[in-house]
Amino acid sequence: MAVVSDADELSGLERDWARYGDGVPLEIIYSPAGDISRSVIAYLDQVTDSDEIGGVTVLIPELAIHHWWEELLHNQTALSLKGRLLFRPGTVVTSVPYRPDQAGARR
Repeated sequence: MAVVSDADELSGLERDWARYGDGVPLEIIYSPAGDISRSVIAYLDQVTDSDEIGGVTVLIPELAIHHWWEELLHNQTALSLKGRLLFRPGTVVTSVPYRPDQAGARR
């Protein structure tokens, strides 16, 4: 599952996933308001309501920063989401750091 808040981002993600997803299905949630946390939690509530799933893992991409003060400018959405998921039963949260200069290196 992925959450996007921009139509351009949505089409780019769909294109990239079709190319690199290796046939793995991807459910994309469009959240135009930009409040990703609510969309993720609503989706997790929906998915975990069934008894078929014992737990979920949430991967949160975070910008790998160079200086401590950059944390004030970046990763606030990730921090908010991690805080909201911290005490959620059956939920594992994993932060995945990335650098923008490395994001396109595989292409």
